[in-house]
Amino acid sequence: AALSYGANKLEGKTFMVYDLGGGTFDVSIMRVTNGNLVTLSTDGDHHLGGVDWDTEIVNYVLSNCCGVDETYDDIKDTKEGGTLILAAEQCKKLLSKNAESPMRFRYKNRMYTKAISRSTFEELTSDLLQKTIDVVHHAMSISTDRNASIDEIILVGGSSYMPMVKNRLMEEFPGTKVRLDQFEPD
Repeated sequence: AALSYGANKLEGKTFMVYDLGGGTFDVSIMRVTNGNLVTLSTDGDHHLGGVDWDTEIVNYVLSNCCGVDETYDDIKDTKEGGTLILAAEQCKKLLSKNAESPMRFRYKNRMYTKAISRSTFEELTSDLLQKTIDVVHHAMSISTDRNASIDEIILVGGSSYMPMVKNRLMEEFPGTKVRLDQFEPD
């Protein structure tokens, strides 16, 4: 990601690569000095990714539409679980562009449609986003240059499209440029 953004454009800057993919989350703090890309720290959570956001949508509709006391974990190995998680992923993607999205799904031979607002989605998943922020702070604390301030943040991974990610990083690092503009994060 850092090389794609151009090491020469990052010369002398300390930057973070925030990589929220489908199944994992990784963060790297780096610096370009005299054309050399130096990694100051890396951290991550290999059990945290976009699928966790999808799972929260599934749990929400199971409880609020179907009125069942089941979670995605209870049905993940079934055809219905697979269908639900795909519908939730599509809903999440639409919520990255729209204030509300319908979640259409079949469960126990019945069709459901549930409108989900971006604000509801963000409330449901705020703890997941906080986990990424905790990892970011840990990466900063173990950096070989703990006094460095972050000049830019480069977002990578499809789940970086969620507006809540960029907004939260801008809150955590006021005045820092958060980049999701040059390349497709996927």
